Amino acid sequence: MRARVLTLAAGEFALAGAGLWVIARQGPLTGDVSVPVLAGYTAAVIVLALLPRMFVEFRRHSFLLTPADVLILAGLFHVGTWWFIAAGMLAECVGALRHRQPALKALFNTVHMFGGLVAAATTFALFGRTDPLDPYAWVAGVAAIAACVLWDLLSTAAVLAIAEGRPFRAMVAECIPAAIVGLVFSSTLGLAALLLFEQTMLAPLLFAPVLAVVFVSTRAVAQQRVERQHIERLHTASSNLAELVDLSEMLGKIAGEARTLVTGASAVSCLVRPDGQRVGILVDDGGVRAASPVLLETLIQTVGPGQGGELATGDVPRHFRQQLPPFLSLSWAAMTGQSATLVLVVFRELPGDEHEGHRSHVLTAFANHATTVIDNVELHAEVRQALEQQLALNRQKGEFVAAVSHELRTPLAAMLGSVQTIKRLADRLPDDERERLLDMGLSQGVRLKSLIDDLLLIAAADHHDLRVERVAVPLAPLFADVCQQFRPLTGDRVEVRPTADDLAVMADSEKLRRILSNLVDNARKYAPDGPIVLEARRSGSKVEVSVRDHGPGIRPEDHERVFERFVQLDQSSTRRQGGTGLGLSLCRELAHRLGGSLTIEDAPLGGARFILTLSAAITDASSTSAVVDRPAAPAIARTRPAAMARPVEMTRSAAIQADGTTTTALVAVAGEGDAR
Repeated sequence: MRARVLTLAAGEFALAGAGLWVIARQGPLTGDVSVPVLAGYTAAVIVLALLPRMFVEFRRHSFLLTPADVLILAGLFHVGTWWFIAAGMLAECVGALRHRQPALKALFNTVHMFGGLVAAATTFALFGRTDPLDPYAWVAGVAAIAACVLWDLLSTAAVLAIAEGRPFRAMVAECIPAAIVGLVFSSTLGLAALLLFEQTMLAPLLFAPVLAVVFVSTRAVAQQRVERQHIERLHTASSNLAELVDLSEMLGKIAGEARTLVTGASAVSCLVRPDGQRVGILVDDGGVRAASPVLLETLIQTVGPGQGGELATGDVPRHFRQQLPPFLSLSWAAMTGQSATLVLVVFRELPGDEHEGHRSHVLTAFANHATTVIDNVELHAEVRQALEQQLALNRQKGEFVAAVSHELRTPLAAMLGSVQTIKRLADRLPDDERERLLDMGLSQGVRLKSLIDDLLLIAAADHHDLRVERVAVPLAPLFADVCQQFRPLTGDRVEVRPTADDLAVMADSEKLRRILSNLVDNARKYAPDGPIVLEARRSGSKVEVSVRDHGPGIRPEDHERVFERFVQLDQSSTRRQGGTGLGLSLCRELAHRLGGSLTIEDAPLGGARFILTLSAAITDASSTSAVVDRPAAPAIARTRPAAMARPVEMTRSAAIQADGTTTTALVAVAGEGDAR
């Protein structure tokens, strides 16, 4: 935008230069003018230019009108075109210094004023009439004012089109009413002042009371108009926030609307969490981007306590100003919502004025509304996240039902097939074949019992009724049992490195066996090649027991997710190898109940390494204890959504009958297997 404004200023300056050439060709229109007249006119123009200005605001840009316009005709008729231009430019430079305008704005305003003065002087020179009592000369004067107003109209519309990104034609239409009012005001008062000046140089002072009344009344009207505009902007800005649901987008929109609301050059919206975390967005002519932590820290220290206010450049310490965007004044507001505090700061390239209090009030009201909207956005995000979790949970539960049905049906079908074959063939069945079928039925029954045991453990854990007996458990015989258990399935793939002859842990033997069996079975399914290594080592008062495989491994982002219920990362392997997505979840739950932890890391040579950390065994035999563990916050509850207090309601019906059999209601409850 800066380059386009500079290009516009260069074009206006070139056109003004052409106008000066026309004036020079026409020659002087007035005779010699006395020094007192020149000095008096120049002083009058400067004084009128320094009077309080009337602000006219459009969106985030403002424009200033001064009473000096009434002296246009007096200057053209009595001091000549050249001095008329010089006096006007001198007054403009003094005004720019007085109001401390930024460099780009001061440059454009100076070229803009220069072009308007040259347009008026050129038009007046082309008519060639300078007699104040000549009606034809009056027409020339009004035409000169019209040329000045037209230049102002087109120049203002052009810079607005650049700044606001709107069509030039639309901006011209917006500026036409103000241009017509300015033309009528300057023409009528200018002609009256010209005629009075012909009588005596002090006669125009008779307009002073009238101008004072008009000035006061118009400023009151202007103030009401500004207040009305701010209220309209507040309504528009608040409405623009209604449909946003993304927090970052919301903060950017808040900063942009605040920038428009109080005519700012840039704005920052910062959300401060109760824990001190800050999220901020900066909006300026360069676009929307994240605010730096240094800028946010400086803003928090600059605005201080309170709900809002306005500060001038001098009110901000120099070392703070160096970290902030350029400004002559800044408006700020702070409002605390349900989850965070919103700090809103708008940097203005205009000095403070009598509308300061109203701007602060409007910005505070907007911040209050924005805080409510942010609370709604965060609530919407929480609801959306909960909905997504519930949908994922429902999907996982469906996959679990399918998996556990398969896991129960497979061994049951094998058992039924064996029994039916034995019954059908009876004595015709060879003894070795009968023995094989009985062994197969027995092994499948053991598999089914293991699955049901897992289901019962899950049910007990959900009801915080899991009995744990902590005793000293030697690891060497336990490792040997696990190796023997899986030898029919894995051969000699399960290895113990190094031997754990001298290590023991405080644990429940059956629960620890269940953990190791599930981990080894998990490695067997998903790492069909390479050794499965059982390791144990002492680490202070703890013992680390690990199961390492040489499979494809697990991505780091899934290291925690695999311990969630029903999660199965590789569905193809699950369908091929079996599993319900509860094995690792159960392992971590049991580890927690044993007073330890279960984690996962990438193995050095590939694959995954599950690490079970337990307390080393205490030599005192009296330390054995049997308790029903009722933790306040079980580990498994932290790994699933809050809506999953009881993942499957049918868990409540799980029970052991008097004859030792298990009810079939367990089929739809849970199961064993990994979540990989």
